[in-house]
Amino acid sequence: MRVPQKNLEKLVHIPTSVFPPTTPAKVGGVAEAVCSHTGIIEIRLATRASAISLTSMNCACVLWSVFSSFLLCAATYGADEARTQFEQVRAKAQQGDVKAKGVLGLMYATGHGGETNYAEGAKWLLAAAEAGISRAQGALGTLYWEGKGVEQSYAEAAKWYRKAAEQGDADGQAGLGKMYSAGQGVDKDSIEGAKWLRKAADQGQGDAQAGLGIMYFTGEGVEKNSAEGAKWVRKAAEQDVALAQYFLGALYVKGEGVEMDLVEAYAWLSLAERSQPQAAKIRERLEKRLKPEQIAEGQRRAKEHDAKIAERLKKNQTAEGPQLRAK
Repeated sequence: MRVPQKNLEKLVHIPTSVFPPTTPAKVGGVAEAVCSHTGIIEIRLATRASAISLTSMNCACVLWSVFSSFLLCAATYGADEARTQFEQVRAKAQQGDVKAKGVLGLMYATGHGGETNYAEGAKWLLAAAEAGISRAQGALGTLYWEGKGVEQSYAEAAKWYRKAAEQGDADGQAGLGKMYSAGQGVDKDSIEGAKWLRKAADQGQGDAQAGLGIMYFTGEGVEKNSAEGAKWVRKAAEQDVALAQYFLGALYVKGEGVEMDLVEAYAWLSLAERSQPQAAKIRERLEKRLKPEQIAEGQRRAKEHDAKIAERLKKNQTAEGPQLRAK
């Protein structure tokens, strides 16, 4: 299952410190960045001839949605089964099972089992986190980052992410990496951010792979290397990280870090557009340049990629309900 769209919509946040407030800016000559009153800059990728440039995007801006990699969508389970699991886990947690406390906290925070209660989720996650459960520590960090069920605090988010990261938890490492990259809760340090993102990416954490891949295009924290960047973006795309699918499609349009392949671009943009509206616009423009048989092949490849992604995500499911994967 995929991350709920309401979470994917938060996938890219750009702090206004990147560009002067209220000042429109051009990124790489083709990507328009517009500051908004909310303090978030919206990135709009646009085509210029046959090229899309991603190289000037500031990777320090890449943050992730509240649970975009921290869980598998609860919709994986039927309502009755999810409720049964919830009751079983709650009973174990109330009996003092530390791991069950962490799972129960996530269930409350994600609505798995029918009861969404961030405050209750934070309470149970804190109990598990204080007992040293790394996954709960990472999840608690995410709640502090978002200010859900707790008072928003980047410092607290960074603290709990670090505790999880230092235990080798990939999700905590990804969360800590994003904090360093954005300078939230810690002093901004792109090199340190890249270090933690790489640790998480090497363990297969999708959002970390996407963030690290973008860093290779911007040269923040790492030496610029488009081929390396494309490699990590593809890994993330294959884990259904929508933003990575969008980027990968754009890379295939231009042939940046990969060999130009408009049919492959069409396939990845088709998948990305389910939660990235901009991808649909690029795909529609691309469609005008393709022959009917090329479009048909792109659609076939999209279905093939989608099937592989679904199978991969299915294998990642656990019997304990929502899967903790920190962002």
